[in-house]
Amino acid sequence: MTFGRPKPWRRLLLILGASTILFLLLSDEKPRWLATRAHSSCTGFDLASVSEDLHSRMKAESDYTPVEIHQFVCGIINHNMTATAHLECPATISQRYHTLIPVDGKHPKIQYFFALNLYQVIHIILPLMGSILEAIRYLGPEHCALSIVEGRSTDGTYEILSRLKPELDAMGVRYYFSRSPINPLGPGENRIKDLSELRNMALEPLITGARQNGGPFGHDPMIIFINDIGICAEDILELVYQQKVQDATMTCAFDWREEGVIHDVWVSRDLSGDLFFDISSDGRIWDSHNLFSHHGPTRERFAKHLPVQVYSCWGGMVTLDSGPFIDGHVEFRYSEEDECYMGEPTLLAQDLWRLGLGKVLAIPTVNVAYEYRWSLRAKEEKGYVHTILEGRYSPHDELVHWQKEPPKQIKCMPAWDDQSWVDAV
Repeated sequence: MTFGRPKPWRRLLLILGASTILFLLLSDEKPRWLATRAHSSCTGFDLASVSEDLHSRMKAESDYTPVEIHQFVCGIINHNMTATAHLECPATISQRYHTLIPVDGKHPKIQYFFALNLYQVIHIILPLMGSILEAIRYLGPEHCALSIVEGRSTDGTYEILSRLKPELDAMGVRYYFSRSPINPLGPGENRIKDLSELRNMALEPLITGARQNGGPFGHDPMIIFINDIGICAEDILELVYQQKVQDATMTCAFDWREEGVIHDVWVSRDLSGDLFFDISSDGRIWDSHNLFSHHGPTRERFAKHLPVQVYSCWGGMVTLDSGPFIDGHVEFRYSEEDECYMGEPTLLAQDLWRLGLGKVLAIPTVNVAYEYRWSLRAKEEKGYVHTILEGRYSPHDELVHWQKEPPKQIKCMPAWDDQSWVDAV
């Protein structure tokens, strides 16, 4: 067989192909897929092969070797839920969330800002960070930023999070990582003041960057604040979806204790201004399985797993409109001397209501917890997002009819046995 000279159109394709390869090799701004393949040190890593050893070391509470730290990092990058929390998270992301992926031009802007305060979280770091990165990959790494303020950990948390940076750089995720000595549980400390400061520190890169012209941030990126919880990527995406489709200001998950009791009841109030469930005035009796007994419409929607408007919430994970933060109208804060002593999420909600921004939602389909076994039980008993949504109701049913005015009063409860009523705004 003999080969003649290539036809003109083939020569053109060869020239274009060679030129493209040369450009990619010489360009300072390589595409993210090329950068990931070139720089990730976790390619081919299988978490299942080392999971048992890593979990044994967690229980031993001993120092980790550099090799083990690297295994944790790669266990986050190539996370396998069956090797950690054993949650039955869906293998693929639902088309329900396709509209969350930003459509932008040549220079994409950050539209999602993930914020975390983490301390001693080695026990949950693999499913937590693995699910966050799965959500980031879906939304587009170039559209996401991750801000973590770590505090005083001695269990390997700091070393793992600091070693994540090269891998996140390879993904194309903007990563802000810092450390703080603040100890909210230290002697003489004001816990809420310290927590507020730590949360504001996590948001600082967004607020500073968004106020600068020509920076990496788009218009009012959505804040996604996540505690140290066991989650699936769909939990994050469902909150983001509800925040967008409902045009909410603040959207919360439900977090659960092992015994099936809501964890964040202290900071949560329904539209009657009362707690999500009754606690006796002496703090001894918790009617924890009788939710929203003071507000009938909320109780009915919650029973159907439909989103409910509330006065305040947190639930282990929230999405927030960043506009009021960037404009300087709100921040996480603690109570003034003449105010009821309340948690920073309650005070944030109160400030939003004062601004006429009381679109605060709690989402019954998103159920999370703070330990492997708690997370598994919460999802087995309350349901996973995808199983609850499957054929249950139409998108129209989901929509909340917003109550514009807050309740006249809310319950003030500095301690379980110290309860009274104060003005809501």
